[in-house]
Amino acid sequence: MKITRDGKEIELTAEELEEAHAEFVTNFMRMTLETDFGVSPEDSQDLAEQAYDRYCEGNGETEYECIEAVYSESNDLDDGTMIRPAYCGKCYSHVNGHYCEERHEYISEDSCCDHVHSDVVFKVYTCGEFKGYYYIDGFKTQADALLALCEMFGCGCVDDVRVEATVEE
Repeated sequence: MKITRDGKEIELTAEELEEAHAEFVTNFMRMTLETDFGVSPEDSQDLAEQAYDRYCEGNGETEYECIEAVYSESNDLDDGTMIRPAYCGKCYSHVNGHYCEERHEYISEDSCCDHVHSDVVFKVYTCGEFKGYYYIDGFKTQADALLALCEMFGCGCVDDVRVEATVEE
């Protein structure tokens, strides 16, 4: 295959084209992990490579589904607890500032999709700043969940973390 880069025509072998595609898709996955899922740059490359490997298995999963699956597996803690960003069940966007196709608006702290409300979806704040909607499940006590969130967001103390339910009890 011939491509033009910086005014020069370059012919790529099939192997070079495959490597370029892998690099492009892995970079897309890495950036998606960092922006949509809040994964640190130190961890995103490894997770992106895992997502790419999963995508290459050809099981019919989209690139984004592979990213979600790898991220979810990496955030399911060994003790059966889970903290991960919530996503809209209709448009499948993570609800932290993303556009909802069903409501035709951007999702924010004050205008979330009705269909993301659940007894395990919470608004999370640290030091008074809205961090987004998160699935939080499997913790024995609220104190355990707050401690895990404190560690996840690098807070100085548990008192800096606040969660609000998305459904009335």
